[in-house]
Amino acid sequence: MAPAGIRHHRPDDQPRCHPAGKFTVAAIPPVVAAGGRDVCADCNSGWLSDIENAVKPLLPALAAGERRVGVLTDEESLVLARWAAKTTFLCQRTAGLPGIIPLDAFCALRDTPGGLPAGTFVFGFQDDGDHPAPINGLQTQDWTLHAPYEDAIDITAAIRTSCKISLRLGRLHLLVAYFGMSGLEPVGWHRVHHPIFPRRCRLWIDAGFKIGRVTQRQESSMVLFHVALGAALHCSAEQIARKAPPVLEELHEEFFDKYKHVDLMTKE
Repeated sequence: MAPAGIRHHRPDDQPRCHPAGKFTVAAIPPVVAAGGRDVCADCNSGWLSDIENAVKPLLPALAAGERRVGVLTDEESLVLARWAAKTTFLCQRTAGLPGIIPLDAFCALRDTPGGLPAGTFVFGFQDDGDHPAPINGLQTQDWTLHAPYEDAIDITAAIRTSCKISLRLGRLHLLVAYFGMSGLEPVGWHRVHHPIFPRRCRLWIDAGFKIGRVTQRQESSMVLFHVALGAALHCSAEQIARKAPPVLEELHEEFFDKYKHVDLMTKE
């Protein structure tokens, strides 16, 4: 096993932010509508619209913290996960890293109404804070990696086909990990990353977090939720558990230091 602290950054890695105006369900589609070069009119008014309409009863209460992600039914979790995948996939192709999420993934999302494209994982979390920016998000290819030494070369190529995309709606945080056919799988933060779909995550770190060791900033909760999700290749749960977990306070501070030129706040 490689040390838990080994990380990969693509050389030109920049977080991409997707803020929008006040949070209402109706305000969300314009965030991704600009990506229409890949979306035909039939899809936009068909299956994409169906995904939007299905999630409308869920989002306001979840965003306000009036309902918890942990009590969603299997059907509701699937609805939320498919909406999160659709929205973040479109954001990625609109303002993100070109070509990371292929059009085949959109076809798979369309053709598998009972699931998600291969290698797609959605996690949820809710905080108790108030956010001046009702909607915000970011995406990177930064991961804490876990892999046997013999896979050290292969994992670099695998990471280049991955994407980690966060979307915050009020107090609701959604995190979509896209690995495609790379063989990578997520490593969640126990009791923080709630699996929306699939409903089970196989690999976990059990790490503490001391808030006094970081500088709290706007969107600290989104950034922490984002950077804490790791990736593994050919690892067992026992192998992950035997390794020291990443120091999440350091990951939080490293992100803000690396991307200090990026404004994660929406200015109205």
